[in-house]
Amino acid sequence: MAEMKTEQKSILEYLSKNKFLIPIYQRPYTWTTDECEQLWSDIESFFEVQMDKKENNQEDDEQYFLGSIVMYEQDGKRHIVDGQQRTTTLMLLIKALYDKTRNNAIGSENLKGLQKSFEKCLWDINFVTDKIDKKSSHLESKVAKEKDKEILESILHDEYELPENIEKAIKSTKSPYERNYLFFVSKIQNSDLVMKWPEFCQTLLLKFIVLTIECGGADKNKKLENALRIFNTLNNRGIPLSDSDIFKNTIFESKDDNEKEAFGEKWKKIEESLDDNKNDGIDMNFIFRNYMHLIRARNGNNRNEIGLRKFFSEDKGRILTQNETMSEIEELSKFWNGEYRSKLSNRSLQFYEVLEYIPNEYWKYLDSVYFMYCKDKGLDYFKDHE
Repeated sequence: MAEMKTEQKSILEYLSKNKFLIPIYQRPYTWTTDECEQLWSDIESFFEVQMDKKENNQEDDEQYFLGSIVMYEQDGKRHIVDGQQRTTTLMLLIKALYDKTRNNAIGSENLKGLQKSFEKCLWDINFVTDKIDKKSSHLESKVAKEKDKEILESILHDEYELPENIEKAIKSTKSPYERNYLFFVSKIQNSDLVMKWPEFCQTLLLKFIVLTIECGGADKNKKLENALRIFNTLNNRGIPLSDSDIFKNTIFESKDDNEKEAFGEKWKKIEESLDDNKNDGIDMNFIFRNYMHLIRARNGNNRNEIGLRKFFSEDKGRILTQNETMSEIEELSKFWNGEYRSKLSNRSLQFYEVLEYIPNEYWKYLDSVYFMYCKDKGLDYFKDHE
């Protein structure tokens, strides 16, 4: 049985006593303002109940459960396997609350303790000098895309400058980190909680709790293996894992230790290359669906189509773990994100414009198969292929 340690922790204890890393095999941060709105609403509602009880001199030991976090310790950091969405969002919220507290604390000693609590959640503090190291934040993401990573670091390193029009920036930004941070900044600015600010912040830090599940053991590879096993059983938690999330994890597990980091970086670059075409439905799930039809064509499989997850799980994920799989996924990604568009004739481009009116994607599967067929046979797909 996997060695696990389970503890109930307040937000203050959870964030201030740990440094977190979002591993490369995780999915990107995906929470929207809808999830942030729900979290903020829950916090406000719970706080109002607490204040009513206090005003009526009622005893209260009630706490608010935010969910469980699965993680394992490696090199002084907690690698989050399940719960990165909540942890990341909490860090962005705490940073927004810190900004408000710091601004209020100018010339006022009564919020210094609260400000210090937020600082402990966000950054390392020198034990001897009590100085804050804002370059050493308590959250690092290996999975964040480069532009998103820069924004996340600027927020958590206290270098981000607020835009003049926050609401406009929320709508225009493509970074989920920036959008959600600004969402909380806006909520705080427009809140009537100023008169009860210390009580509100204290309630969040001490009354809101998480259940941490830490996979232990002396062997770090065994800890990772146990954590990933738990990860694979949590598909129905929070935002459901997509098919490509599962495939990414399966491939990651199959790699040797010295290959894992390189695989994660390759996957991240492929995802980044597809970002501009997401509105057209071209993402990793789309690429794997096209790849499934390619495999079926190679094997002469004309049976009824089955679901992606079921198809790639056959033979214990053999297709996913083959060396050529990621190379072909990368090639299909280049094809569909337009990297070869300049090689197409005007006649071909006209045909593509017409094909886009077809209300299904079947023609795209055929096109992918033909493109890879030409590569396999050494043919020029782009020469008079129409």
